[in-house]
Order: sequence, then C-alpha cells, then structure tokens
Amino acid sequence: MRNDDTRKESQKGQEGIRRKVVRAVAEGMKQVEAARVFGVSRTSIWSWMKAYGISGEPGLASQKRGRKKGASLNAQQAASIRKSVLGNNPGQLRLPGFLWTRGIIGELILRRFGLRLSRWTVGRYLKDWGLTVRKAC
Repeated sequence: MRNDDTRKESQKGQEGIRRKVVRAVAEGMKQVEAARVFGVSRTSIWSWMKAYGISGEPGLASQKRGRKKGASLNAQQAASIRKSVLGNNPGQLRLPGFLWTRGIIGELILRRFGLRLSRWTVGRYLKDWGLTVRKAC
C-alpha cells in the first residue's frame, strides 16, 4: 500500500482518484488490488462502487465540505427565549421537568419557533447569554 494520504488532495484531485478507481474496478481489477495500487482503503472503494451503481458518474462528485449551516435564532427570538428561561421554570411553560436543561430549552425553541437545535447549539446560546447551570437554575 502506498503511503500517500488522499485527504491532502484537493476536492478535484480526490474526485479524480475516485473516478480512476471505479473505472479500474469496472474494467475487472479486484477491489483489494485497486486499494493497493491507488493507496486508498477497501471500504472507500466499496462505498464509491455503491454510489456509482446508484447514481452513476454524479455519485462520485465531490460534496460540500464542512459543517452544515443549520437553523439559528435571530436576535429577537434569542431575547425571548432568554427572558423565558430567566423568568420562569419549565413547569410554568408546560414543559417537562423542574430545572432548565439544554434539552428542555431546545424543546421550548422548537415549540415557539419551529427550529430544532442540537443540545450543543443550545449550550452555545446559553454560554453567549452568560448562563451557566447555577445561574439558569
């Protein structure tokens, strides 16, 4: 197996390697041999062949990198949620529990604004608002 790391390649370079590997396997090269020759993992080849079988050439195209941009609160929504957390307990807002948690605050955001935020995102909002476990309780 080669020592090259294809993660260091550009997206176009990676796409080119995917296309070469799939072409070689389609022409009869065994996947194990292709993995050795091209310096990629067998599991990668398996997933590329599956994508090629489902979508053809477009299935091998590079995808957008990085974290997906998700929903977020605007300033007015954030102020409303912060005020609710500081002025009430979850029971007063017909939410489960007696203490605020990231999950319960996420449920409040979902009910009010229809935005489903992860616990981590809710935690970042709490940090930005200066709320900690002790301050929010």
